Amino acid sequence: LLSLFLLAIINSLFYNSTSENLQNVFYIFSGLFIYLLVRLLDWNMNNTYVFSLILLFCTSIYTISEFYLYYNYPFLTSYVGHYKQELQGVLIFNIPENDYFIFGYGIKPFGVMMEASSSGALSALLVIFIIVFQKQYSKNRFYLYISVLLGLFAVFFSGSKTAYLILGVCFTLWALFSNNASLKTKLYTLTLSLSIFLLIIDFLAEGVHLDKYFDRMLFDTAQFFYSMIGSNFFDLLVGSGEVGQNRIGMHNTEVDLINSIIRYGVFFVATFLLLMYKSLKYEAQGMVFFVAIIISMLHYSVIFKFPVFSYLLLIVSSQANMNKTFNKLIK
Repeated sequence: LLSLFLLAIINSLFYNSTSENLQNVFYIFSGLFIYLLVRLLDWNMNNTYVFSLILLFCTSIYTISEFYLYYNYPFLTSYVGHYKQELQGVLIFNIPENDYFIFGYGIKPFGVMMEASSSGALSALLVIFIIVFQKQYSKNRFYLYISVLLGLFAVFFSGSKTAYLILGVCFTLWALFSNNASLKTKLYTLTLSLSIFLLIIDFLAEGVHLDKYFDRMLFDTAQFFYSMIGSNFFDLLVGSGEVGQNRIGMHNTEVDLINSIIRYGVFFVATFLLLMYKSLKYEAQGMVFFVAIIISMLHYSVIFKFPVFSYLLLIVSSQANMNKTFNKLIK
């Protein structure tokens, strides 16, 4: 784990301008601080599960309330626009809209990550984590049902197709391979998955969406990644960093996994994913949550943004506290 952060710190100091060094190092060390603190407190997966319930409940209430406000008072988006343009330095601020089932066209809530699709993916990850690990760590079914129900509404209102895909695929996998769920629960889950897939199909049925995503996420991304291998192979290994547009290799494709490799390098991304795989494979159905992590990297930036990055390290450190076999990986 320390080597993972060392790679990121070296990448930050070596590739980024001086003005960006403190911000990047602070971000890197914030994740490391979470890991070390949890290890020192002997925080376990039971604590992480309860924390996940609280986090899902709070973020869902925030997202649902934001949707309600924008739906009835659309002028409130000007405050978000001011934040993004004046504080984040976004040059062009576009208000995200979505054609919601029943509700019609509405403004997507930006969520706690200040980006609708990323916040929706966070909610989907939390829902999957809570459902997958409910048998091992859930003590109160009422809080579980309330949090998951609110989480599903938050995902729906986020309008994030990545979040929809996370739920559809992972619900299907969990229903097919779970040994703990009853037949009735599995049938309900598969029905919900089918409904989610129908929402995605309805979105892609519009030819402009299908053609755009097919070209940008497949052909354009593959072509750019191939060019990186040929011209900037070293940058591909260690990352180009978060730098200006004049930096070779700094390119925003439609696939966040490729963007993350370009920014942080193959070594960093591969090490982090290996760490997540090692920590989840000891849990029953843990691979379902790992699949959710992979799917969340298909489009918008999610995994390496706050608070998702710190939350995933919280899971890793909690597992390390509970599993003696996993501790061998950390040492």
